[in-house]
Amino acid sequence: MSAAPVLPLSLSPHICVLPSSELIELLSSSSLPPLQHLLQSFSPLPQVTTRTTALTPVSHSSFPLRFSNLHDIEIACKEDEDARAGRTIDWIGQRIAKRAAAWVERVELEENLETKDLTTPWWQELQRCTEGDRTPSRVEGWNHPVAVVLAVSTLASNPLQAVTELQSRPIDLPSWVDSARLRHTLIIHPSNSPLSSDEAMALFNAIKKQYGLHTHLLDLTLSHPAMPISVPSLLPELPPTPMPDAAFSKALPEGTHHLNLTEPDIAQFARFVREFVTMSLVPWMERCVLDWNETYSSTRRLPSRLFSSTRRLFGGSAASNHVPTPPTHHVNAYSNTVTHPTSSPASSGPPPQQRRLAEFATFLGDIKLAVSVWEALRKEGRGGSEVLPLLLSPSPILAAHATYALSTLYTSDPAPSVQLRALVYAIRWAVGVRDLESLGGERWLDMAAGLTEEPPPALLLAHAALLSARKGATRRAAMWYVFAAHRLEKCGIKPLTVYFLRKAHDLYLVRPTKSLSPSFEDVGFRKDIDGFGAILPSIEYSLGRLMYTSGDTEGALRYFLGLLKGSSLRSQTTETDALYIGDFKVAFEHLKSTVGQNAFPADLKPPFSFSSAVDTKLRLARQGELDVNNVRWEAFGETWANFRKSRGKEGLEKGGKAVVGERFWVDVMLKNPLDVEVNLANMTVNVEGTDAIDDIEIEIIDNILLHPKECRVVPVAIVSRRPGFFKITRLTYSFLALLPVSEPLAVRGPRLHQTVAQRQGVVYGPDVVLTINVEEGGCRLDLSLSSTARDLRRLILGSGECTELTLNIRNTGQGNIDDIWIMHSSTVWFDLEGQGSQTSIPSTRTEVLRSDNSIANATPTALPLERLHGSSTLAPEESLNIRLVIHAEQPGAQELVVLIIFRESGQTTFDSSRLYHLFDVDPVLNVGAFARPSTSSSVSYVVNVEVENTSEASDLRISQITTASASWSCTTIVPHPLVHLPCLPPRQTGRILLQAKHWDEGSGSGETTHFVIRQLGAVLEGRQAEPSNPPSLDLLFNHITEAEEPISTCKLPTVTLLESSRRISTRNLLLNQYYQLSPSTLPYIFPLRIPQALDVIVFWEMPSERRRGYVTVPGLLLGASHAPLDEVIQQSETAKVKRTMYAETTREKGEILEAVRASEWNAEMNPTVVRVVSQPRIEHDFSQGHCFVPVTFMIRNFSLTNHTRFVLRLQSGDSFQSSEAQHLPPSYTGSLTRRGTLEPLSSVEVKTKMWVSRPGIYGLSGWRLETEVGQAAAEPWLTRASFSQAPPLGEESIVTVVQRSNFMI
Repeated sequence: MSAAPVLPLSLSPHICVLPSSELIELLSSSSLPPLQHLLQSFSPLPQVTTRTTALTPVSHSSFPLRFSNLHDIEIACKEDEDARAGRTIDWIGQRIAKRAAAWVERVELEENLETKDLTTPWWQELQRCTEGDRTPSRVEGWNHPVAVVLAVSTLASNPLQAVTELQSRPIDLPSWVDSARLRHTLIIHPSNSPLSSDEAMALFNAIKKQYGLHTHLLDLTLSHPAMPISVPSLLPELPPTPMPDAAFSKALPEGTHHLNLTEPDIAQFARFVREFVTMSLVPWMERCVLDWNETYSSTRRLPSRLFSSTRRLFGGSAASNHVPTPPTHHVNAYSNTVTHPTSSPASSGPPPQQRRLAEFATFLGDIKLAVSVWEALRKEGRGGSEVLPLLLSPSPILAAHATYALSTLYTSDPAPSVQLRALVYAIRWAVGVRDLESLGGERWLDMAAGLTEEPPPALLLAHAALLSARKGATRRAAMWYVFAAHRLEKCGIKPLTVYFLRKAHDLYLVRPTKSLSPSFEDVGFRKDIDGFGAILPSIEYSLGRLMYTSGDTEGALRYFLGLLKGSSLRSQTTETDALYIGDFKVAFEHLKSTVGQNAFPADLKPPFSFSSAVDTKLRLARQGELDVNNVRWEAFGETWANFRKSRGKEGLEKGGKAVVGERFWVDVMLKNPLDVEVNLANMTVNVEGTDAIDDIEIEIIDNILLHPKECRVVPVAIVSRRPGFFKITRLTYSFLALLPVSEPLAVRGPRLHQTVAQRQGVVYGPDVVLTINVEEGGCRLDLSLSSTARDLRRLILGSGECTELTLNIRNTGQGNIDDIWIMHSSTVWFDLEGQGSQTSIPSTRTEVLRSDNSIANATPTALPLERLHGSSTLAPEESLNIRLVIHAEQPGAQELVVLIIFRESGQTTFDSSRLYHLFDVDPVLNVGAFARPSTSSSVSYVVNVEVENTSEASDLRISQITTASASWSCTTIVPHPLVHLPCLPPRQTGRILLQAKHWDEGSGSGETTHFVIRQLGAVLEGRQAEPSNPPSLDLLFNHITEAEEPISTCKLPTVTLLESSRRISTRNLLLNQYYQLSPSTLPYIFPLRIPQALDVIVFWEMPSERRRGYVTVPGLLLGASHAPLDEVIQQSETAKVKRTMYAETTREKGEILEAVRASEWNAEMNPTVVRVVSQPRIEHDFSQGHCFVPVTFMIRNFSLTNHTRFVLRLQSGDSFQSSEAQHLPPSYTGSLTRRGTLEPLSSVEVKTKMWVSRPGIYGLSGWRLETEVGQAAAEPWLTRASFSQAPPLGEESIVTVVQRSNFMI
């Protein structure tokens, strides 16, 4: 025995009841519901057994039935189907809107109680309303009545006549309703009937003899019980539409769940319902299935070729719509109990017999037969796809059936009947499909919802969201909740709209989990995955609007305020931010007018901070202008600490001290994260101290207007009248001049790693708070800048300009100061000698300087007070002036940073004063330089210096050009080159050619190269580089000028500024190339200059403005290099390294190795250069024979250290000729292979001849030079590298050979 599947209630037999008038009055007088409702209370029947066509019993754990009044069904069928569907959808929406508030309150209570089996009453209501529809449909036959119960009472004056009238009454149903239905007669014999039991039995026998065996006598007492019997509530039904002359049965009021029947009467009703099902309805349905299945099987046994031929000859449409019917049973009009339909067109006739066969088989649980028939109907395009998911086992094919069923319904503008049909399908699937969640059933509900903006489709989306949330698909669930809320909002159902939006908001806030490796389970810094920045604001804004309109102004305020995220990741615009702020103002004013100013909750504040605690600083009066360059001061502090390690343990006071009665400032960094202007009113700071706070005056700023995305530093002045130690803890202001806000100014403390527990967990130290110590008087120095020629408030320098300023240091404290040190930015030179700049002129135009060749920063310098001030101490109110020279490096903003470190006489700790000045640098001169090998054998390179005037000055002139190198000496090619370049007009370019020769009189070049090789070798081996400075290097300066007194580059301040400029460019280059190395170790690895490099320094001046300066082009490499670091690189690659578990360490070592390989110190190139020379034009009389053209190959070795071997191979034909050659190929004669050896910086000439047989333009190509580079000093020869070169295409020299004319004029 097989078990029948549990199907939705709407897929159960529909039985119509036709009671007599006496019976209706009897039930009403007995306080009983109508007969159809009474019988419905006994459905479903437990343990009903049916049989399949193969006589296999099928057990039904519950066999549901649906009872309705025949008269109501007859009237309902007369209503237009679309109109009724529209009324049904509106009726469901009204019921949902009426109960939504109570449902939401109940569900939220269950959620707060964390109820496991959380129910959604709106879904249950939608399901009940949909399954309670019993009106027959043209599309399907589930609601077509399968039986009619004709009920009479023995209280009638003539019960037999009453039965006869009911039997003879025509059933007024449309022709498209299936007429195959069972007629059953029910005789109710109450205890107060005038007929006795024997008379009632005689009546029963007479009716059974006349109208068939389907008759039942029901004996009832109809006495009132002591307590009514509770029964399940009935499904809601669509209220009838008002129609003329239409009388409907009385509907049960909502909430009626009791029957006034005694136990014997209940047993009699239960017995009748079971006997009606098991002895009448089920046997009759089984016989119909057998008859219809025989017809269906006989049709299916015909060959498919016959059907295809019939459709081809007589039309496929009519053939497919014709359904054979079983033989009709002809009996008299009074005894027939079964009627069968006849064939009729599908548009106006009853449903096809094949479909009724599938429906009856489904009722009886004959799943095998039902599935086969439904499949046949599906293949013929006559439905079935909507039922198969309920009958088949869970599999992916069910989704295809559901999709097809819905795709055949929806069009661009679906009718109400289509919308209701899709709703019915979705409800059936949600109730009857097993494992709906695993099959992706929520997508079926989404498709069934379509685009209709009605409450039922919205609840389909909500249930789809619930299923997705249970599966963990939170993003998809939130999306469907949002869609459902938007549809319900348009329908005016606000409680459910708010609830669904909140559910979507909560789901969007759930971040997807990203599981890490087990090695990183306890990682403390996990970056949150950003959500959907464009969706959450939309949800929150909708919630805010709904809550404001529903009266929850405080909740709306929280949402409007929370919408101002201030995140750069969100896709907001200026209009949206302005909209949110406008709504916040309106809601705030409304709440303020209702509850008052002091009734606002304390936790109501923006979700972001306007202040940046990290960037908020304290500024004392002696620190001058606003200083935001904290990194510079920290670097100076580290340099000072390292400098004082070997000289004592004296510390440096951090943060400085304020003086009683003197103003100091809290520079608050305000950042507006919004895309709209905001104003902050009454901004001030909170100060906590050990002494009386009443003696502190704190500035209150009335109003601050911040533009969109603006960052601004706002100083808040503080004056203390008493000494003490104070903390600046919080910043207070009124957001939009409405909402009071307080923000902390403390910064989270550093992470702690001292103990094992701290290292295993995430532990931070106490928060860092801004503190200030206010003292009486004290030790103080005030710094200021002055200039007699320039206005410092509008100081704008040109690129490379040098200008003189004066630094004034004044003792404003109460004690003598005898120890002063100075630290400053590298672009400044201080005249600590007190004698002005040195003016001695070099005797020649060539200078040699012994450079320390180090990129290390300068150490602090002690001020010689005796020389500068005339006294060893600086007394109170005394001052001293120091001359300084600033060199403007690059166009843009440039800083002048000075840190003065001092201490009072007899004190051990140092104090400091700062000077920070920012000035602009405009472009004046753009200088470029490049070199190429020289054609002259006495000169190695030609250096081309191009100078462009990028300013608007018309009197800019080049006063001097200086070259600096440890290996090259430069002179001019033409005499007096600067005479031809007196002034550069604006936007014009001048060019000067220099010739470079090798200079080997200096020392330090080889030592510098060996130093770099040794230090980089240690780095590549993973060892710490030895902390030693690079060796000194001799630099040769060549001055090219028309002046009688050249500008010396070996005297102060020029030499200091030049070295500082070179140090800045080299250090920046190294920091970019070797970012993996610590900046503090770079001075111990790399020197300041590469020995082969050439620096070009161009001095300029503007006589009319008395301005002058210089621009440097550093690091022009001349000469061939031979990868001196290859050996240490190969040793590092082949060495046995220690394996590490950290991929970052291995990757970092690889990056360092690649940076060393690609560095300028490891450059490698072909040292030989070939130049082919011949006569440009030759005349020859070819009538006398062929011509021989002499050709000279000049081969030069540009290596400074290594010998080279070369092999010059010449062509005899066109063996080397390229297919793209534009000239005639040469043909060389004589020895075609020449060999030789070249010493460093030497050259050789190889002479040969070219054989010419006809006039033409010949390209001097057809050669290849193979070069071997030897070691610097190796005996015997050891090849280091090999190169091969040929003439570049299109750049070869040419020889024009013409025919000599023999005619004489």
